Amino acid sequence: KVLQALRAGGIKPDIVTFNSLMHVCAMSADQPGIMGDEDGQENRVPVTPMTGYSVLQLIGDEGLEPTAVTFATLMNLCARSADKGRATV
Repeated sequence: KVLQALRAGGIKPDIVTFNSLMHVCAMSADQPGIMGDEDGQENRVPVTPMTGYSVLQLIGDEGLEPTAVTFATLMNLCARSADKGRATV
């Protein structure tokens, strides 16, 4: 939804946009994951390492190259989530 809103506003996401999106996911990975929807209802949205890998896929789909910040943020997300094994190199 975030990317749709950006595009609707005429903003083309770049690597900083995607890194920031992944960072927000990482920061919320150890939280309950409550996000409000359009109806004002709360939905529990679990953040897992797959969330980060999905953002990584979007980066590739956009024709962008991940940076060191991208991978560091992905490792942070993995470390904060329940699946800490994916954070190892």
